[in-house]
Amino acid sequence: MQKADISYEDLLSFYRECSEADFLFGPEISQYIEEIYKRGVKLHHFREQYRDSTQIPPAGYDHQQVVEGSHKELLWFNEQFEPAKTRFRKYLDVSD
Repeated sequence: MQKADISYEDLLSFYRECSEADFLFGPEISQYIEEIYKRGVKLHHFREQYRDSTQIPPAGYDHQQVVEGSHKELLWFNEQFEPAKTRFRKYLDVSD
């Protein structure tokens, strides 16, 4: 979140390290991990496309679409702290 970016290597590492979630959690967690991965790929794609005013944009470049897409994914990630806690709580709560 600090850099508003993620490398493709980080995404692959995340996906690989979460590959055993099916054995530890219910299917909703695997689906959530898949959504995180896919949104990370989208964010990476938008950040790779982004061009500032000092760079020559490639043919067909739509700055508004890139900025809005990147912003949408960043907002989604930023809003996941509480939902992630809620989703994992039933598996990781040891307060009983």
